[in-house]
Amino acid sequence: MPEPAHRPDDVTTDLVEYLLIVFPDRSALGSVVPAVQDMVITERIRILDIVVVVRHPDGLLDVLELGDIDVLAPLAELDGDLGLLSENDLQLAARAVRAGEAALVLVAEDRWAERLSAAARRAGGRLVGGERISSPRVEAALADSPESDDRGG
Repeated sequence: MPEPAHRPDDVTTDLVEYLLIVFPDRSALGSVVPAVQDMVITERIRILDIVVVVRHPDGLLDVLELGDIDVLAPLAELDGDLGLLSENDLQLAARAVRAGEAALVLVAEDRWAERLSAAARRAGGRLVGGERISSPRVEAALADSPESDDRGG
């Protein structure tokens, strides 16, 4: 496999995650461009790879690069294009994309957690995982918390 043209040598490898952002259709993809740009500019994340997944109304799947989507053109300069996403990764991610929807698969280094990672490594530790907790689960926990009773919730 050929090496990508630009490979950062200072990636904190235990801080890399992927995000799957699903939209109702392809035209909505550009709505997150300003937020992604801001997170990169403020060094909260570093983009390592971005891929677009589109599920057509007939169920067929397209995997597209940023250059294929005009509204995402501003992100092209931020894309590290390291090729971290395999075909299998994209097929798994695509399971969450329903007919007619489009998704942005974003691989990023969580720069905001760099100090935590470094501190753990200095102590002989390491960050080994993490997972997003679903909104319904968080909302249910918040609704059941004693503090919500104090607020009339």
